[in-house]
Amino acid sequence: QVVGVGFVIELEFLKGRERLAGYRVVSLLKYPS
Repeated sequence: QVVGVGFVIELEFLKGRERLAGYRVVSLLKYPS
C-alpha cells in the first residue's frame, strides 16, 4: 500500500501534487512554473 511519495526535484508546472491527491508528497527542491 502506497502512503506517500518523495521526489528530489518537483517541477510545479507539471501539477504532480494535483495528480497525486490523496498521497503525502515530499520534495527536496521545487521549481516554479
